[in-house]
Amino acid sequence: LAELSASSAALFLRQQHVGISSFARELVEDGAHRDAIGLDQRLHRFKSVNTDVAAVYVFSTSGDLLAGTTRATHTNPSEHMRDPVFRTDFEAALQRDEVIVGRTRYGKLAGDWIMPLRARATDASGTPAFVLSAVYAMGRQQGLWRDMALPAGWAIGLLRDDGYLQARYPA
Repeated sequence: LAELSASSAALFLRQQHVGISSFARELVEDGAHRDAIGLDQRLHRFKSVNTDVAAVYVFSTSGDLLAGTTRATHTNPSEHMRDPVFRTDFEAALQRDEVIVGRTRYGKLAGDWIMPLRARATDASGTPAFVLSAVYAMGRQQGLWRDMALPAGWAIGLLRDDGYLQARYPA
């Protein structure tokens, strides 16, 4: 049961890494990240064809929210940078080529418990252009686990590579 769950999670994350990285690369190649209206349309299209995605955001390299598929509830585009968990995950995304699995948290803009996956996009010279953040609602994962028949006293969970518990069922 544990191996099946681990394999399923690994496959899901691998698929999302490919999709997010490819989408970020397309936004740079098309120049869509420089066009607010075009960027907004592309983000909504990406979300509509990726049904596991609850929301998608693009942040400047300084952390300003440039665009997203949910309406901002604040007027300061960098307000979220005061959150130490967001800042840590964001800075990790800027430093690495691979997609970063952020800590599970309550997403104010998404209105649900979320797991963000963040990818740095670079321009042709390799300079970071922006960070793409695809947000996944954890309720969907919990729904999949609810259908599992676990032995009495057992639980199933999802751990990050640093040992942080992302999700657990039963909670």
